[in-house]
Amino acid sequence: SSQAKVSGNKLVVRGPYTKKGKEYNKKIIFRLTNKTKYWDPNYYGSDPMKGKMLDKKEFKKLLKAGLFLEVKVNKGKVVRCELSS
Repeated sequence: SSQAKVSGNKLVVRGPYTKKGKEYNKKIIFRLTNKTKYWDPNYYGSDPMKGKMLDKKEFKKLLKAGLFLEVKVNKGKVVRCELSS
């Protein structure tokens, strides 16, 4: 999304964002690791069975496209970043 960007090993998200059904309007920083998975389910069109794992560079580029972003976190570290339209 336009309010998220990758800076080094951090994913910086500016509000508004939704967490567990509640909406927040502040900045939050996630830690990306070498094990973080980046996924785009719509990479080959609308068929979710043909999504694509992205590398960090592709993910960073697609973030600029204004897509929605779902982040899964475990113990403060990002496990998975999923883009969707």
